[in-house]
Amino acid sequence: SSGKTIFIETGAKLCVKIKPSKKSSNSFSSTDNFFIVSDIDFLGWKNFISKIRGIMRLQFKRLMYMWGSAGGLLLALLSASKEYTSAEFSESFRLAGLSHILALSGMHVSIFSGITEKTFKNIFGKNKTQIISLCSVILFVWFAGHSPSLARALISTIILFLIKKVGIKMQVLEVLCLSFLIQIMILPQDSSAISFILSYLALFGILSFGELIKPFLTRFLGSNLSSSVSASIGAVLMTSPISAFFWGYITPIGIISTIIISPLVTFFLVFLGPTYLSNPYVVLINEES
Repeated sequence: SSGKTIFIETGAKLCVKIKPSKKSSNSFSSTDNFFIVSDIDFLGWKNFISKIRGIMRLQFKRLMYMWGSAGGLLLALLSASKEYTSAEFSESFRLAGLSHILALSGMHVSIFSGITEKTFKNIFGKNKTQIISLCSVILFVWFAGHSPSLARALISTIILFLIKKVGIKMQVLEVLCLSFLIQIMILPQDSSAISFILSYLALFGILSFGELIKPFLTRFLGSNLSSSVSASIGAVLMTSPISAFFWGYITPIGIISTIIISPLVTFFLVFLGPTYLSNPYVVLINEES
């Protein structure tokens, strides 16, 4: 309420003065769901790395703001920030069983990894391209920020990279189990997050039940379509009990909507996203402005 322009990003150091709570004479009560700041000062950044990331994200948000709803979608897909995504848009995705698309996860990591491999494979060769692909995934996760589902995708990517290098053969389900053990050891706080539970359950459903019904569906739908349908069914079946328990509803329509929307979102991210980012008429505003 002070009217100051403050840069709010992870790693920013702020000095805030909190208005007294209406429920008590103290500035903040543990029973409040929020607090109101009467004055605030920006003190700088936690370190140089935090400053680089914070400024990059702020500049990216400014750029995406200029592109309206398309920029809001691209911002959510690349940085996990939904400031410019309308409530109606997010609600539509939720009711259609597509919340996992806006929540950064393995799908986004796979897209970045695939783009990198397609771009650099003929230039640097297979081995160097794998290293470049892993670096691009790490940079993407660093820029987007930590989330349990994104951490799971990164850990799985690192595991797959290492076992290829040492020549160990592992099933994808075994990689998922190893990723689970590593994540709860190094990031135990993630285990209580709903996104952590849904992420692992969805993948487990795809790799277990989805693979089980895939041969049956192939007889009627063909190999390509049956892969998508079986994966969607497996994910929905395993995550529906959690959705019903926490939110009181399930979204079986997600089996169909995922098959239709996921390719469109991938197309938007791969082909239309660079168009927005490279438009010559867009000028980034510097930090002081």
